[in-house]
Amino acid sequence: MASTRKELAMSHTKWIDYCCHVLEVEQEAPTDVYATAFIKVRCLVQRIGERFSYDDHISALHLHDTVVQMSVNGFKKELAELEATPAFSSTQNNCE
Repeated sequence: MASTRKELAMSHTKWIDYCCHVLEVEQEAPTDVYATAFIKVRCLVQRIGERFSYDDHISALHLHDTVVQMSVNGFKKELAELEATPAFSSTQNNCE
């Protein structure tokens, strides 16, 4: 059953960026790479949701196909960059 309740999202801040940077640099635990990847994916999902939020029907009516396609292409590029990271690599061991 699909939930209609909006998901609560934590604001992405410079502090979160800093913490992710430390995790990436230090890599104290093998799962650090997954933690930072998860945060980056959640941030991307949040931005996609905000970009294509159709809660405001008037704004949705004014979206042109070109603008939508440019946004989709930009998000696809970001997703491809995330998929190229070690956390998504097929050679990466699962949480050793």
